[in-house]
Amino acid sequence: MVGEGDPSAGTANFRVSDLTLRDSTSVYNGIPPGDGPTHFPTKVSFDVRWHDPIAPYKASNKDVGFSIEGHETAASIEWSAERDGFTFKSDPGSSKAVFAAVVRERNGSFFKG
Repeated sequence: MVGEGDPSAGTANFRVSDLTLRDSTSVYNGIPPGDGPTHFPTKVSFDVRWHDPIAPYKASNKDVGFSIEGHETAASIEWSAERDGFTFKSDPGSSKAVFAAVVRERNGSFFKG
């Protein structure tokens, strides 16, 4: 896993390569107790990018004790999975974010109301 970000610039990325997971093939198989018969060892990779800052973004709640500050951004993801008999690769050009932001959060003892 590799990731880095710069909230002041409104850019970040997070990349995972060949993460081994269990493909449960259905919700029934995947939710405990997970009694379904079908599980496949699977490798997934993804690359998430936050880019093209749109506007500064701030939010805070003194009652709860948190604040965030950074930028609303565009975002895209490229995703792939591979297991015996199956492969999938997303089309990164079709990725559409409803909302994305790169922010720095302060909470707990780091929150300065």
